Amino acid sequence: MSGFDPLLRLRNVSLARAGLHGLSFDLAAGQFLALLGPGTSAVLALLAGLATPDSGEIRLGGADLAGVPPHRRGLGLVSARADLFAHLTLAENIALPLHARGLAARRRQVARLLDLFRLRGAAALYPPALSPLETARAALARALAGAPLLLLLDDPWDPLTAITLAADLARLREQLGFAAILATNDGPFARAWADEIAVLADGRLAQIGSPRTLYDRPVSAAVAAATGVVSCLPGRLRAIEDDLAVVELACGPVVEAMLADAGPVGTACEVLMRPERVALAAGNAAELGEGAVPAKIRSIRDSGDHVMIDLQVGQTRFPVRRPAAPGLIAGRDAAIAWQAHDAWACRPNE
Repeated sequence: MSGFDPLLRLRNVSLARAGLHGLSFDLAAGQFLALLGPGTSAVLALLAGLATPDSGEIRLGGADLAGVPPHRRGLGLVSARADLFAHLTLAENIALPLHARGLAARRRQVARLLDLFRLRGAAALYPPALSPLETARAALARALAGAPLLLLLDDPWDPLTAITLAADLARLREQLGFAAILATNDGPFARAWADEIAVLADGRLAQIGSPRTLYDRPVSAAVAAATGVVSCLPGRLRAIEDDLAVVELACGPVVEAMLADAGPVGTACEVLMRPERVALAAGNAAELGEGAVPAKIRSIRDSGDHVMIDLQVGQTRFPVRRPAAPGLIAGRDAAIAWQAHDAWACRPNE
C-alpha cells in the first residue's frame, strides 16, 4: 500500500512469545482491515499497548506508540467478552470513557451513541437484562464513545449478531470517522466485511490485499484455506511454463494451474481451487478430452441455491459446488475440469 499518509503503520514488528516476526503493513484512515490466521489477537494486543514488541515500530497518526500507555493511544477495543459492568446501566457503561468531560458533554455524547446504535429503549437496563445484540452494541458504543481514530475488534461477535453489527459499523464509519481492525477466524465474514484482508501464517504476513484478490489469487495454501473453502488434489510439479505450473496429479492426469508457492520442479505440491470454479460432468473423463480428471460421485446434497457434490478423485475426497446437478447420480462416474487461471499450485499446507 502506498500513495497516502497512513493512519497506522507497522514496520518489522516482532513479538517472540506470540510467534510474530517482522510484521509490516499500513492502514488508511477510515479503512476496515480483517486479520486472519494464528496470532491475530496478539497483533491487537500490541496495537492496544497490552503487549510490548521485542522490535519494530508502530505509529498511529504519525506518532510513535512506543511507551504510550493504553489509555492514551486513542484506540477503542472490543473483545468477545464485552466486559460491561453489571452494576452500571447500559448508558452508564457507554459513558465510562467520557469521565474527563463535563456532565453536559457526556450526556450529549451518550444520547448520540444510544440513537446511533438504536439502544435508547434499553438505556436504563443493567447488563444481565440485555439481549446478546444489545450487549454487543453497548460494547461497540462504549469503545467509540471517546471518538477513537482506530477501533480494534478481537473476534467479538457470535454468528447470530455478526451480520447486524457489521452493518452497524458500515453505516457509522462515515458519520464517526473511524478505521477498524478485526481479528477473526471467519474467512467468509472477513471477505464480506473488510476493505482489505491480511493473512498471517507461521507468525509472518503471508499476504495482504483486497478480499477479491486473496480469494482469487492466494499466494499459498495457507492463504487459500484462511479465506474460503478450497478443493485440493495432491501431485508433483513437473514443469514451470511462464506463470503456469504443470502438475502430475497423484491420480495420474497432468494438469495446469497458476504458479503460487510451489517448487522446485520435482517436489510434491497441491492443486487448489474454489469448489464453485470446478466444471463437472457425468461420464467418462476420456470422452471429455484433454484436461479432464476422472472422479466418482460419493454424494449429492441440495442446499437450496446450490448443490454440494462430494467426489472421490483417486484417493482424495473433493467437494464441488454447482447451481444444479442435472444428470448426476451418486455412485456413478464423472469427470472434472477447470481453467488454469482458476487453480493454484502450492506447497502442501502442513
